[in-house]
Amino acid sequence: MPSFSDVPDLESYLPILSTLNGSPYSIREISLSIDISSAGALRRRTALQERIAAAAHTTLTRSGRDATPERLFKELRSYLLRASDVGLVKESPQEVHRILKISRWRPDLTGAGQVDIAVGDVRNFRRDPTFPRFTRQDGSWFDFQLTIRVVTGGYSVVSYDFEIRFVHQPRLGFLRFDLNPPGHGNDEDGLRSHLHLNVDDDGFSIPTPMLSPFEVLDIFLHGVSPTGRVRRLESGSLTAAPPEP
Repeated sequence: MPSFSDVPDLESYLPILSTLNGSPYSIREISLSIDISSAGALRRRTALQERIAAAAHTTLTRSGRDATPERLFKELRSYLLRASDVGLVKESPQEVHRILKISRWRPDLTGAGQVDIAVGDVRNFRRDPTFPRFTRQDGSWFDFQLTIRVVTGGYSVVSYDFEIRFVHQPRLGFLRFDLNPPGHGNDEDGLRSHLHLNVDDDGFSIPTPMLSPFEVLDIFLHGVSPTGRVRRLESGSLTAAPPEP
């Protein structure tokens, strides 16, 4: 059996491992002397946010002749009309046309412009079920808003919030996907793209990928519903694995 003195020193491999790892942090920081302070956590969270932004869906930033908010609006309306046709939402095609809105172009201080796409005219902060919304067959309902920055030759979605409210899940009231605009306080905290699970306080938000509107709608219409699969402890107690012979 080799002695510990025969094992190569990890220090000599750190430069190589750091290169192979592809991480913004060195292997030394991760495995040997990781900074567990709030500053260290913020640094890692900010790096995660950079990776999330680099992997953002292309729907969020488009260029070319057809890259307009109006085109995105028509795509979202088409998605919801098809959802209505097959019964994924209870609202009729006429209601889809009525409640999905696109605002007029408005200039900003940079010389670019902004356009909003939203369900209804007013954000439903109080979760009032009488406001315009889309309703699943189980009664759960959702709405959303997007803010789009328009520039010459294209656009980018700078913020969104998609929220679904559950009606038959006593322990789960809502789920919301948020993307805050650049410069927002959450941006500085490395939480520009995040989700809220039943709690509005940003202190409980969880980093998420920057999803396309269609990916979020897929989750609302085909996910976040009971499956019957529940993690359980079959034996009723935790036991350690038997030692190896």
